[in-house]
Amino acid sequence: MPSILWSGERPDRKAPMRCVLGAAVHDLSYELVLGLPRPDPSSPFTLDPQIKQETAWVGPKRSRHSTIVDRAGVSATATDVDDNLVTFPNDSGVHTITRGSVMDEHRPGPTGHLRG
Repeated sequence: MPSILWSGERPDRKAPMRCVLGAAVHDLSYELVLGLPRPDPSSPFTLDPQIKQETAWVGPKRSRHSTIVDRAGVSATATDVDDNLVTFPNDSGVHTITRGSVMDEHRPGPTGHLRG
């Protein structure tokens, strides 16, 4: 992770270091923002990336109306089958993508597109 972050330019040196990865397949777009964890001398994983934000949306441009999953920090928001926003705790952890944790077998809604 440090090599990836070192290779890019950072206009604001005081801002947190982030690596943004994105992909689009047909109508679905996905973006993953990675960063370093807070320094912890007792952890052997201080250089492993953490997921800082994760977003999936329908269409080429992300907007409040096109977003189907938005995760940042300890919670995530997803759009259900009735087009309602549902907020739930992020139990995926900082090293795992949300994909599996937003699925509800009884009400998959648009997030069913994210199934692997």
